[in-house]
Amino acid sequence: MNIEAVIGANYGDEGKGLFTEYLCRVKQNPIVVLSNGGSQRGHTVNNVEKNIRHVFHHFGSGTLLNVPSIYSKTFLLNPITYVEEKQNLEKDGIKPIAFRAPSCILQLPCDMFTNQTIEKARGFGKHGSCGWGIWETKVRNKDYNNLSFEEFASYDFQKKKTTYLDCLEWQIENRLRGVYEPLYTEELQYVKDGNFINHFIQDFEQMEKDVKVLDNDNLLEADLDVCKINIETFIVENGQGLLLDKKYAPIDSNGRTDVHSTPSSCGMLGVVEALGCGLCTSNIVANYVSRTYFTRHGAGPFPEEDQKIRFEDKTNIPNKYQETLKFGSIDETSAAQLLTRIAFDAVCNGYSAKVYNLIMTHCNEIEPYRSLKNNAKFFSYDDDSKKVVKA
Repeated sequence: MNIEAVIGANYGDEGKGLFTEYLCRVKQNPIVVLSNGGSQRGHTVNNVEKNIRHVFHHFGSGTLLNVPSIYSKTFLLNPITYVEEKQNLEKDGIKPIAFRAPSCILQLPCDMFTNQTIEKARGFGKHGSCGWGIWETKVRNKDYNNLSFEEFASYDFQKKKTTYLDCLEWQIENRLRGVYEPLYTEELQYVKDGNFINHFIQDFEQMEKDVKVLDNDNLLEADLDVCKINIETFIVENGQGLLLDKKYAPIDSNGRTDVHSTPSSCGMLGVVEALGCGLCTSNIVANYVSRTYFTRHGAGPFPEEDQKIRFEDKTNIPNKYQETLKFGSIDETSAAQLLTRIAFDAVCNGYSAKVYNLIMTHCNEIEPYRSLKNNAKFFSYDDDSKKVVKA
């Protein structure tokens, strides 16, 4: 089995969706594995043949090419996002196909509500959360109810509803009490409403029906006959980027790296965890993606920021949680740090990628810095994956 990993080299938004779709075009019989995080990802593909521009949240970026997706055990399943995105794709004539590992964690709407409520209460001290509830899902599963997708599927309708309400009540008492008053807001009444909960359970049951479960969390050992296709290449599509991983994140004003970073592993460690294959990395080609400049969406230290540069970005539009996308310049120092960062990530934690590559995107906006241009394996000059070219 050939394995291609697509990893963000910086703060996310580098062009991972674009390069994932390119790999789906050129690799034999691919399937895309969604690894860390969940539907907070926004991976953009501009498919010129179908005249479709789509931002992927809950499906792999090869979907417009009819490439199936696998949800790894480290990907959080969000039924509401899944059904909404599936319906949008079907309107464009696309029938997405997905499979799931048996240990996938279920994300509940109350996780998103709790996340959004806490982030709003932080005011100027915001962490930079995108409001999708990734951290709160992990907190709930660690401290209260380790709820897998499969376990929830085993419950009858009434127990599903009771379990959801119990989780919400725990979050009110343990995550929200004293943090944000008054608690009984219109948003809280909405996520407690019986009709809303029924809708969530219906979406869950639709996702359960659509997404066939594999027999093994170790995707290299799973019986893939259920996919009913010949699979030769796993393309592991990571979310976020190395500088949002607390192992690499810049230090904030309080000397910490964990406040404005993500709880998931954004580099090769996340790829290995998603595949569930221990340290079996001898076949992995690690592709690290960077724009020709830095971007950061949300709060947190951004030492590379340069307010003199700004580009149109159709995906990262301003929102109330992460506000406006910020831009930064790549200079000699940050270019050297970028190259060092990806070289370290490709060989750390006791494993080593077979090969690692640097991919530069948005080359039509800024000429790649010389050291990056000399080290890049692929370039892209716009958001059309057909125009990704080898150096």
